[in-house]
Amino acid sequence: MEEKKFIVGLDIGTTKVKVFIGIKNKDGKIEIIGMGSTESVGVERGEVVNPGKTADSIKKAIAQAEEIAKVKVSEVYVGVAGYHIQSRTVQGSMTRMSPNELITEDEVYKLHEDQKYANKPAGTDIIDIVVQSYSVDGIDCLDPVGMIGNKLEGTFNIVFGSRDCINKIIKSVETAGYKLKGLILQPVASADAVLEIQDKEDGVALVDIGGGTTDIAVFKQGFMRHIISIPMAGNHITNDIETTYKITRKNAENLKVKYGTCLPEAVKEDLIVTIPGFRGGQPKEIRVQHLAGVIQYRVKLMLDFILVELSKDKYLDKLQAIILTGGGSLIRHIKQFTEYHIADLVTNIGFIEENNFSKLTDEQKNPIYATALGLLIAAFRKEEEEEKRNPKPIVIEDVKKQEKTKDRSFKISNWLQSFTKTFDDEDSF
Repeated sequence: MEEKKFIVGLDIGTTKVKVFIGIKNKDGKIEIIGMGSTESVGVERGEVVNPGKTADSIKKAIAQAEEIAKVKVSEVYVGVAGYHIQSRTVQGSMTRMSPNELITEDEVYKLHEDQKYANKPAGTDIIDIVVQSYSVDGIDCLDPVGMIGNKLEGTFNIVFGSRDCINKIIKSVETAGYKLKGLILQPVASADAVLEIQDKEDGVALVDIGGGTTDIAVFKQGFMRHIISIPMAGNHITNDIETTYKITRKNAENLKVKYGTCLPEAVKEDLIVTIPGFRGGQPKEIRVQHLAGVIQYRVKLMLDFILVELSKDKYLDKLQAIILTGGGSLIRHIKQFTEYHIADLVTNIGFIEENNFSKLTDEQKNPIYATALGLLIAAFRKEEEEEKRNPKPIVIEDVKKQEKTKDRSFKISNWLQSFTKTFDDEDSF
């Protein structure tokens, strides 16, 4: 295991902190060698509010993964999302020095990197720069490499995040004893895990329903076109159940998971569940059909928010489907209710695509791990792109060591020849 490079993806969610450790096998697929999951503390609505407490959760989850993988983790890639995320579309251009020469990958990369200097809202930092399209001398294209022309232009979606929120993520990771290798947008990671290349081409909205927030990413022609986070998700459904029936949060969560559905009509009218009373008090009887009505009300509010966002700039008209993922996508009949509420748009549940992985277990295919597993995909891609642009140089010390070894081998060879000749000379007497 020591000979293989491993990468760690850390998903700091509102309800759970999840960790995966992966390596690339000989077939180029990611093999999971360790995983860990623990209760998330110090996180609200997808944002770290108490780095010290969150650090404890991070340490516990990584320790579980380390024990399984038999490795020692020193650096991690972390997902970032939340209501503080915002994006802006910008135009970038460059006049080429040699317009009759083929456009190179380095030129395209430089145009991309130049966007880091774009104006950003006060108190924010750039998290990602997502290309939308390119053009060469006014001719639109998806990939300008190999074309010729005087002016190279690009349209980019720059994603910003609150500097304060980002600093709290960094602080929680460092307090836990690890180095932050990179930040990756959670919706992008989730999309890598559950969407096929053709999905991104045809046009889909990925809706990742977590514990504290629901993250939405719109894809079309292979690129991410829009990203937004709404402050409503699975925990809000649990809160509604807890408040409506005046029961403990643990019982409310169990009710949601075991008996929850978005469609009251799918439940028998006489189906009743008995909940233990608080500290030995009178037990409560809850009609499951009424419970479904409570859940449906909250899910409808969430879908209304999503519908408003997708209607902006007519994104809704460009989509073929909505893909639901994350823990909230496991609510019974949410697929059917979404299709009914957002008419004329196919809805599917986004399970983990196995094309990128080797031997996933049934547990690991669960949508609740979409972000954590997607972080590995995105992280490996980032590192491979970086290695391609900046090949690892030959270390001078290694060259000297090789020359020293060759020199030593040469001396030994000469000594053996001399030693053999001496015996041959003695035999001749």
